[in-house]
Amino acid sequence: MPLAGRPALVKVLSVYVIAVLTAICYPRTTYAQSVLEILKEAAGSKLSEALRIYGTDDRAVVTDTTQFPYSAIGQIQALFGPAAGYEIRLGTGVLISNKVVLTCAHVVYETGPGWADNIVFIPGKKGDAEPYGRIKVVGMSGQNGYLQDRNDEYDIALLLLETAVGQQTGYMSAVFKPTSFFTDRSFNLTGYPYDITDSDLMYNAVGQSQRIEGNLIVHYIDGGTGQSGGPLWYETVPTKQYIVVGIYTGDIDETINGQLTGQFGVAIHINETFCNWIDQFIDENDPGSNAGCSSDGGEVAPPACGSGAPGGMMVALLTLGAIRGRRYL
Repeated sequence: MPLAGRPALVKVLSVYVIAVLTAICYPRTTYAQSVLEILKEAAGSKLSEALRIYGTDDRAVVTDTTQFPYSAIGQIQALFGPAAGYEIRLGTGVLISNKVVLTCAHVVYETGPGWADNIVFIPGKKGDAEPYGRIKVVGMSGQNGYLQDRNDEYDIALLLLETAVGQQTGYMSAVFKPTSFFTDRSFNLTGYPYDITDSDLMYNAVGQSQRIEGNLIVHYIDGGTGQSGGPLWYETVPTKQYIVVGIYTGDIDETINGQLTGQFGVAIHINETFCNWIDQFIDENDPGSNAGCSSDGGEVAPPACGSGAPGGMMVALLTLGAIRGRRYL
């Protein structure tokens, strides 16, 4: 769907990996161990296509995934049943209460079959290490704009976990920020990019948001396959609160008269409507966590990487037309 006030922005990549499984070839008992090997084989050379890097790849591995706030971020594994051809999707999610995970809908939902038959959240996953175990998802909620109309501006979902793992990991705060907050601002993007060799490791990158287009945050932050649902977040200074303002969903090409004029990453903006929905879902399903979504007009913070403060050098480089991005095809 065209984004408001701009030439048509064509979403060219959905940042998730799909592998087709059959119960005969991949018995359920081997699912957990073989999922990544299956995905690698199924994806083949197409892995590099679902990748958007701006200049140098700034993604760096998170060495200690048990340290907050990274402990609140995890990998999502969603298994669809026979109605969807036994598909597996990998993505990223973030705890925003003791039992509620925020992610994007396309990782766990497909038009027709509906929600995935089996979804697990693995907070702090680092290779084979799963310090907090695998937590089963027992409830899901999404926006009708995506579930019924497949409008990518509503590609957001909430997952209710079976146990309150956030009591061990901690959770980040979902916050609604106004449109003006996102002009040339520095954020972190964290997740499990599948295009990198060590695909079961958590990576973090820092980059710039540019503006809001409809429900989308347009940004220049390095991302790739498997990071869908990863939080766009920052740390407040000096209070050290960890604020989630959006959820990474994919990339877009901007074209005018068929000519490519821009390439950007996009994230779902936690706007006022989404914030109220999040708040209600947590209140109904995890009231004991005392979490929710708040509205914040913005705070003053000194410029710093990932601080949520206005950026400087990166904006200058992009404006001057240095390496703006590259796409592997």
